[in-house]
Amino acid sequence: MRHKNQYILLVLLSFSTYCIKAQRPGPGLKTSEVSKEEINKLSRLIQGADENLNKDPKKGLEFSQEAIALAKKLNQSGPLPDLFFTQADHQLALGMFPAALESYQSVLKIGEEYNTKSLIVSSYIGIGNLYGMSGDFAKSLEYYLKSLKLIEGDKSQEHLLANTLNNIGNIYKATSDYPKALDSYERALKLNEKFGNQFNIANNLGNLGTVYELLGNYQKALEYDMKSLAIFQSSGNKIGIANNLGNITMVYTRLSEYSKAIEYGQKSLQLFEEMGHKAGVAYLLGNLGSVYASLSDYPRALEYFQRALKIEQDIGDQTMISQNYGNIGEIYSTLANYSEALIYYNKALELDKKMGDEYDIASDLTNIGTIYQSLGNHSKSIEYFEESLKMRQKLDVPDALNLSNIGQVYIDMLEYKKGYEYLKKSLAISEASGEKAITADNYNGMGIVYANIPDSSFSGSDLTSGKNYLKAIELFKLGLDFGLKNNLLDIQRNSWENLSNVYEKKKIIANQ
Repeated sequence: MRHKNQYILLVLLSFSTYCIKAQRPGPGLKTSEVSKEEINKLSRLIQGADENLNKDPKKGLEFSQEAIALAKKLNQSGPLPDLFFTQADHQLALGMFPAALESYQSVLKIGEEYNTKSLIVSSYIGIGNLYGMSGDFAKSLEYYLKSLKLIEGDKSQEHLLANTLNNIGNIYKATSDYPKALDSYERALKLNEKFGNQFNIANNLGNLGTVYELLGNYQKALEYDMKSLAIFQSSGNKIGIANNLGNITMVYTRLSEYSKAIEYGQKSLQLFEEMGHKAGVAYLLGNLGSVYASLSDYPRALEYFQRALKIEQDIGDQTMISQNYGNIGEIYSTLANYSEALIYYNKALELDKKMGDEYDIASDLTNIGTIYQSLGNHSKSIEYFEESLKMRQKLDVPDALNLSNIGQVYIDMLEYKKGYEYLKKSLAISEASGEKAITADNYNGMGIVYANIPDSSFSGSDLTSGKNYLKAIELFKLGLDFGLKNNLLDIQRNSWENLSNVYEKKKIIANQ
């Protein structure tokens, strides 16, 4: 049974910056019309808003709001587009999606008023990012495609084209369409290499790395992350270096190379602490909590997750608060403290509903469903899995996970034929999308069905009559092969256990 991501790991490079600082309409600061003192105050407020990007959104939002109010009072229209974009960044970090939408729409209005294509396109990108963050991927893609339509073929807008392609890749990645995600990222990378834009090249390489990590190709993920890291190191970009060290921490965790994961995670954490980057510190604490959870050091994992949660609550990062609730819930679930797990999963669900993040709401429902399955409450678990499945279908997100979960519950209920049908549907999706862990789970589940039905059962269906133990062994070996090739330790253990059980059962029957 697989949840949402077992633990939330750091992928700060996976999304482009929420806005592009586009060409401003009209002049910049009109210093001749206002006092030097007022101009200096406005400059300080703008600087404060920018300096707190991704660090302290509460403080940054205060700077942005005060700067916008002062710029309007002084009739300084030049800085407004950038200020609205920056304000939207802070609002997104705080989970204030309707307010962020208003900020982007303010820029869009300025762009339309001055007929400035770059502002219009940047607004579309920002709105697309907002809908992507709230889980409405169809709406997000709609705005990215609006952007694409305006700039594709326009040589003067190729920088925005690269950004748009990168963000389209983010949507395909989020919806598990990994081949299209790779294609979009590679097209963006090719354009950025043409411009020689080292920051965006490194960003694209990091995004490609995250897709390969999701596909279970950890060596390739590591290769791209290392390339990205080298570029940031050569330019001395500390945030880029820290982000990449965090991404590499994630890959080494997936490879079960925990000492290396801790080494890279501590380096990243130290950099973020030196920069006073609160959000980065929180992300890395969460990452290191994930490593310790993988090492079964649950008290230390909880300590790290709770430290991360406190920082996120201090800075008001609603998205990460929700994800850390999920992390803590997962630890309690692993410890079989299901009542405590439910408390944290429901906290995450409540917060995601408040933010309107439908994709994460669906993931929360899946997590709660797994708890009810562990408690043996099959009807309740199916209810939550089906609700999550419906939400993902509404968002047009292929959902191998919930189909597999429902299939496994029916197997627990000894309704083998029904369980098999769900696993078969899940397998078709997981094989197409390259979700190897779910594919392996499906093979093991289908093997359990064959191991537990008489040879004469379900004649004429996919569960063919005759030699069902041989078919079960074949499926368990497929699951084991996936586990061995992709270093999926849980899958390996389950497959070996299933093979041992079926060989023992076959031996008993042969001796009867």
